[in-house]
Amino acid sequence: MRIECNGDRVSMSKNEYRQVMNKLNDYKQQRDSLIKDVKAQRDLLNDFSKFIHRKVEACPGKSEYMDFRDRLKELGVRGRD
Repeated sequence: MRIECNGDRVSMSKNEYRQVMNKLNDYKQQRDSLIKDVKAQRDLLNDFSKFIHRKVEACPGKSEYMDFRDRLKELGVRGRD
């Protein structure tokens, strides 16, 4: 593939342009899929956090609980809503 760059302009053949656009679309689909997966994992972590919170509600000062909460906070998962 030969792409010429002249200032802000790039010139390439129609075939090369199609190849670039196909790759771009593939990357966008992969990105969207990864974003969807991350959101699903965060939702699962949030649900799990609520479950754990109910299980250790009587003793939230335990070091294991505090460590768990800190790790969840690093992932952006807040406590009970």
